[in-house]
Amino acid sequence: SKLKTVDFTKVSDIPDYLMGYSGLEDIQIPSNIVTIGEKAFYKLDSLKSVTISENNNLENIGQYSFSSN
Repeated sequence: SKLKTVDFTKVSDIPDYLMGYSGLEDIQIPSNIVTIGEKAFYKLDSLKSVTISENNNLENIGQYSFSSN
C-alpha cells in the first residue's frame, strides 16, 4: 500500500480493523481521539512510530490494536 499517513483530527473514534495490513509508517493519535478499535492498526509491517498526544482523551484501546501477530 502507498498510504503512509492518515489525518485523524476530524474524528473521535478509530474503528475496528480500519488500517490493518496497510503501509502506514507513522501514526499520530491526536487529542480528539477517544477510542481506538480492535485491530485498528493490526499487522503494520512498515510502522516506524506511534505518537499519542500528551493531552489525550483516550478512554479505550481495543484488543490487538497495534499487534503484529
